[in-house]
Amino acid sequence: MRVTRKGNQLKNLLRYRLLGDVAVMTGCVVLCAGYAGLAAGQGLPSVPGITELQKPVASTVQTVCIALNGLGGKPALATPNPNGTPAERLSNSCTLMVSTAFFNQGTPPPFDPNGNFNLKITDDQLKRGIQAIAPVQANAQKQISVEASKMSLVGSRLLDLRGGARGLVIGMNGQEAQQAADGHASTGVLAGDRGGAAGPDDGLSGRWGGFVNLGYAWGDVDQTPLQNAYNYGSFSVLAGADYRISDKFVLGGTFSYRDTHSDYEQSLGNVKARTTGVAAYATYYVDTWYVDGFIAYGSVDYDSTRNILIPSNNPTAKAINTSATASPNGDQWSASIGVGRSFEMAPITVTPTARLGYIHVKNKAFTENEPNNGLGLSVDSRTIGKLSTVVNSSVGVFVPYVTANWMHEFKNDNPSIVSKYVADPLNTIFAIPTATPTRDYAILAIGSSATLPNNLSGFAQFSGAVGLKNESNYGIVLGVRKQF
Repeated sequence: MRVTRKGNQLKNLLRYRLLGDVAVMTGCVVLCAGYAGLAAGQGLPSVPGITELQKPVASTVQTVCIALNGLGGKPALATPNPNGTPAERLSNSCTLMVSTAFFNQGTPPPFDPNGNFNLKITDDQLKRGIQAIAPVQANAQKQISVEASKMSLVGSRLLDLRGGARGLVIGMNGQEAQQAADGHASTGVLAGDRGGAAGPDDGLSGRWGGFVNLGYAWGDVDQTPLQNAYNYGSFSVLAGADYRISDKFVLGGTFSYRDTHSDYEQSLGNVKARTTGVAAYATYYVDTWYVDGFIAYGSVDYDSTRNILIPSNNPTAKAINTSATASPNGDQWSASIGVGRSFEMAPITVTPTARLGYIHVKNKAFTENEPNNGLGLSVDSRTIGKLSTVVNSSVGVFVPYVTANWMHEFKNDNPSIVSKYVADPLNTIFAIPTATPTRDYAILAIGSSATLPNNLSGFAQFSGAVGLKNESNYGIVLGVRKQF
């Protein structure tokens, strides 16, 4: 049995997922139907210790090998040739891996009885090769997209407005200095309700405000059966302006840019992303209560490199050493609404907040360029939805301060990654599973702020995520603000 698709566009996701299940569960059935001379339960899908991610890839490679070599009694479509057409190069790569699996299992395959295609490598090396020819980089695309669209920098500006800020604001990682750093004691009401802390409402020192935020975050994702390990760093800048329509209501808009670089361990490749976005936001407050929210859009341009190294200890079987590159793109929409209240509990102020947020990310379909071994992939588009709640509280005696956020994900999609090998003339589709995201975790921050001469204030802050599954995330905060 062979399941194939005609045409170039990957459209029917339900059918693809079915194919993925068939590939995982019936790899040996595909073998038996394709070529009766191969024993059931042998070959690449039966490598000892193969993971859930690797199984559909191994089954597809073996199916393609059988079809291209004409092992089912039909004419060969592309015989192995490392220097031939793209299909012949793919046939060569598939035959190397399948032959090696059979020899490791003690059964020389009928199509390679002399072992000319046997790489003579261990099962662990072969499994790493299977993982390397899978579209695992798309996992990093998902993580980059979701993190970029959270727009936490906008939320920090809303906090700043509730404190009555005017003029230009500069900060790092989306956290401006605490309003108390201005040296003005709180009176138990939000600053907007009393006209703000910066003076009369005229010009930039009045109803208009401008700001620039800078941010840097870093972290790593651990190796699991469903993903390769990688680390990442992200620098962001956000600039905008807002207008205080009244002492209770503020509207604003922003422009943002984010640059993220993810590097896979063991030199398996990298994913770079450049995100540009716009957002509109508002805040409304009465006495000690406030409501705020924002809606944002971002466009992402990726550059991905997937390094493939499958060694060889056989002079007649050339090792596979190549890279597959692509420049996909995607779109992001996000929105959030929150409500909170400020409590004076001398000598501290406590501000609990509850927030609901939604993120919609679509990474578009893309095709890799890999001209050497026929292992470039065509990857289907993926849509990711994320609905979450945040409950947090800020506590401070002006300086220092502590903030705690509890995150709960009501919805956080982990759709399979659907792909085919570009050089496969039969367009055989396979789907690999992705990891289930963390549903509950916390973000903790501690910082300190100071009042400086010439209407300047500065601060420093460190934050980190607690409870993330197989992942860590940190941020450092340094900033200065000047009021006009």
